[in-house]
Amino acid sequence: MRSLRKLAFGLAVAALLFVGIELVARQVTGPPTPPAISRVPQIEDRWLKDDGAYVLTTYQDGFAIGPIAKEPGRPRLIVLGGSSMHGGDGRLAAGMEAASVLGHSMDIDVVNLATPGMATEHLVSILPEALALKPDVVLIYTGHNDIGNALFAGSFGDAKGRTIARGRHLLSHLRLFELIEANVTQVRSEAVVETDDTPDGPLDAPRRDAILAGYEQRLRWIVRGLRDAGVPVLLSTVASDATAPPQRWACPEVHKELGFKAHPRMVSGQGLPKELLPDHPCSDVQWVRGHQLIGEGQTEAAVEAFDRARDTDPWAIRAGRPTNRVIREVAEDEGALLLDFNARLRSEGPGYEPGQYFADPLHLNDLGHRALAVMASKELTGLLGLPDPEIEFPTGGSPP
Repeated sequence: MRSLRKLAFGLAVAALLFVGIELVARQVTGPPTPPAISRVPQIEDRWLKDDGAYVLTTYQDGFAIGPIAKEPGRPRLIVLGGSSMHGGDGRLAAGMEAASVLGHSMDIDVVNLATPGMATEHLVSILPEALALKPDVVLIYTGHNDIGNALFAGSFGDAKGRTIARGRHLLSHLRLFELIEANVTQVRSEAVVETDDTPDGPLDAPRRDAILAGYEQRLRWIVRGLRDAGVPVLLSTVASDATAPPQRWACPEVHKELGFKAHPRMVSGQGLPKELLPDHPCSDVQWVRGHQLIGEGQTEAAVEAFDRARDTDPWAIRAGRPTNRVIREVAEDEGALLLDFNARLRSEGPGYEPGQYFADPLHLNDLGHRALAVMASKELTGLLGLPDPEIEFPTGGSPP
């Protein structure tokens, strides 16, 4: 009995010590970086099923939005995209995603067919069934998953990889774990996926270009198919947190050479040799440089550094400038109405997208979803002949 009490006392002391260290770590270095999660939808037959009164999805599982009532005579908006349009990975409260905000504020029928992991290849497959729902307009927000799925499926698609990634995801809520992982292993990864049909390894430039070429081809096909069916298309550029750290470090060997610690919170004040930084090819170095330039008040140079870091990140899940260039070109060439959401968020910040619109490196929070809804409502007002709901574009305070 005495030994059990000693064991219990020892465990209690260890727990208190651990909590104390965790609290100190958060106080000194800030809270953990929110993890971004990737899931790939599985579909074997049909995306939708119709029981005569309702249309239900067959692929949303735990993310189900419920039955979609068919209401003839009421304007119908269909939303297509991935987790950014669905509402992230569950951290966003129900009814706060852009689709719901549009439905409630404009009193229209909104069918949100977006789901985590959905890429343009999935949108190509779902398009005939989406058109059967007779939409009056379609909103498309896609661009993260074409690259993200190709990356994560190869690295975490098998059972062992998924187990490791899920374990890391749970532990990543601890600041202490993030410190240890970043400084000991030089690796950050919180991705969880559920398929394995692509090769492993980070992106090099040729593979990135090939993925983007396929993305552009499929996006054009989708927009053209909707326009040929007489359905107006709102095509949105995509946004992500420009200041967020990469999911994995690209060049940990360079970190030591240049004298900085590979950790998201350990950037400012590190005296890096400036002559090596402006044209350095490593995305990590550009990310560190961006934060240092912000601290020095050189905003314009910081914007370019953050963009270069995001555009060249070999473990890219945040769509950068090349993806948005494709979206803008497709909208112009194929007759879609462009919602330049990325440009609007940049205008709300110091030239890059402010972090207050994001729940993690790429998923929008309630402010971000409301901002997207406000932009879409302005276009829908004219397309559907409805009064302007006059919802205000949210501002979240000073950018980081």
